[in-house]
Amino acid sequence: MSQDNNYSQVPVPLAARKGVIPLTFVMLGLTFFSASMWTGGTLGTGLTYHDFFLAVLFGNLLLGIYTAFLGYIGAKTGLSTHLLARYSFGVKGSWLPSLLLGGTQVGWFGVGVAMFAIPVSKATGIDANILIAVSGLLMTLTIFFGISALTILSIIAVPAIVLLGSYSVRLAVSGGGG
Repeated sequence: MSQDNNYSQVPVPLAARKGVIPLTFVMLGLTFFSASMWTGGTLGTGLTYHDFFLAVLFGNLLLGIYTAFLGYIGAKTGLSTHLLARYSFGVKGSWLPSLLLGGTQVGWFGVGVAMFAIPVSKATGIDANILIAVSGLLMTLTIFFGISALTILSIIAVPAIVLLGSYSVRLAVSGGGG
């Protein structure tokens, strides 16, 4: 059996744990995701400013409190979400939360790959199916290298998204006469 460098079945030892900065970039990489920005934009156009502000505030507070508890427990125990579910619900009981998390991640993975490939295809003329296959494969390769590869990807992607997103907002505002 090969060595599990991602500690998927055992607690992460103290020496192998990542610091705040790398994990912040990974979490920002998960947050600065085009599909979630698109969803927020769609939600924003369907609500008044006040209702949108309240929805964002309460939604983020709820999610922040939930993930803060999970993060605190994970930091103290070194356990992943899957292992926390296993200790909480037993082996068979952990299947449901793991299936729900895995299923949503596969879905968001597909959405993310498509939201990358389709605009790049329109801009470059490269076949979208080829871009989907190649970018999906490249994104999947990070699994083999674990959190370290995801950290490097996030350290590159997060500033790029901030810069390109800011540029897009500037273009949209100036193009709209603002």
